[in-house]
Amino acid sequence: MSNQKKQWGAIIVMFALFAMIAFVTNLCAPMAIILKNQFNVADSLATLGNMGNFIAYAIMGIPSGLLIQKLGYKKTALLAIIVGIIGVGVQYAAGFASPSAAFIVYLVGAFIAGFCMCMLNCVV
Repeated sequence: MSNQKKQWGAIIVMFALFAMIAFVTNLCAPMAIILKNQFNVADSLATLGNMGNFIAYAIMGIPSGLLIQKLGYKKTALLAIIVGIIGVGVQYAAGFASPSAAFIVYLVGAFIAGFCMCMLNCVV
């Protein structure tokens, strides 16, 4: 019976991880619209956050696998959640930055959030 409880716990955790991946992935699209209107930038510049998010995959792919080997799945997932909170926090902080620096702060946050996505995808 306790084995079945462990299976349900794992399913719930995986569901939560997939939900976090979806949240972080889809955060860039509405932010691009906001950036386009706020800074009057072209569509290509507005989607740089989404691109930075996926460039992080290229950088963090191998280190994520190494982290899983060294720390295990659970600790790597917790580390990824912490990295994701930091990334979304930096994106949120872009709203409080000076107008000249806000775009760069947002891009850095999107890049950090991309690390989270890559780590979570490797764990899942």
